[in-house]
Amino acid sequence: MTRTYLDWNATAPVRPEAREAALKALDLSGNPSSIHQEGREARRVRELAREAAARWLGTSPEAIIFTSGGTESNAAAIYGLFRTASGSHRILVSATEHPSVLENARLTAARFGGELVLLPVDRSGVLPPGPLERELAKGATLVSVHAANNETGVLFPVDEIVHQARAAGVPVHVDATQWPGRLPLPSGLWGADLLTFSGHKLGALKGAGILVNPGRRPLEPLITGGPQERGRRAGTENLAAIASLGAATEAIRTTGEAEFAHLAALDRWMTGRLAGSPWKPVTDDAPRLPNTWNLTLDQDAEPVIQALDLEGFAVSSGSACSSGSVEPSHVLLAMGLSPAEARRSLRISAGRLTTTEDLENVLKALERVCRR
Repeated sequence: MTRTYLDWNATAPVRPEAREAALKALDLSGNPSSIHQEGREARRVRELAREAAARWLGTSPEAIIFTSGGTESNAAAIYGLFRTASGSHRILVSATEHPSVLENARLTAARFGGELVLLPVDRSGVLPPGPLERELAKGATLVSVHAANNETGVLFPVDEIVHQARAAGVPVHVDATQWPGRLPLPSGLWGADLLTFSGHKLGALKGAGILVNPGRRPLEPLITGGPQERGRRAGTENLAAIASLGAATEAIRTTGEAEFAHLAALDRWMTGRLAGSPWKPVTDDAPRLPNTWNLTLDQDAEPVIQALDLEGFAVSSGSACSSGSVEPSHVLLAMGLSPAEARRSLRISAGRLTTTEDLENVLKALERVCRR
């Protein structure tokens, strides 16, 4: 059976350039921290990847901190800012953040006597300016928001959020893991103090991520015990994954415009196709990623997703499986959906290899499955 992969927001297929770079790195025996020839060669590969990532992001190589992925980058950003920034020990995050932000913010606040404040979103899933302005007026240590939501694709007004926070003297961390490969990166990276990117979301191997510190703010490291990453993140690096990440960023930098145009065309096609279907987007009145369609079904999504899997289509849900039971998505609940509505959410997410034929086929399969 031919399989059709439509879960790109969970992870992206490895790019050929990234695969090639990883295989070459696997042939290197040295540790990048060693001073012998093998170590120097491994270090050269790591630094070439750092330079490639910096070119893509429009920042200096010194601003790039390699991590194990988006979750670690988010945790390191929240912990590092909280422990070094001044303020009233209040962490402001939106209610629709990824669990790696929500849980690490909650843990950090609880561990060090701070307060976690969840900022409400509107029915479209967007963070309005009012709640943030009111909470900033009470004082805060940091603000952490995503650039684009992984479940709905909704874009946050990051420029406005950073402007509000900067006026209040509060640093901002932006979780940008879902942005690359979908939309061009904004010039200046929104002016954020810290940013998170994940390698496998943009076509690199799993196991490498980036924490960007453009202003090189002082940060207390989350992981200590070694001099790696200039003392900002201890531990022997995953060289193959980092090499693949550098190659993936270079590929996006050079071919990204064509990929962005491709996704925009897919979105126009999908928007027209869904107009005559029984499934409506969870939100259709907010800017969102051009590769993400979160649809509300007339039945629970979990068995539908399983049936589509048997028919050869990989899609996902707005629900997360925990301890064997399906819980409603916290993102959709925060947007005002009922638990029953949240369980009827199905997400289709596309990428550079997706075609309109793929989308047409999955919608036809969805029709068959829902009739059954």
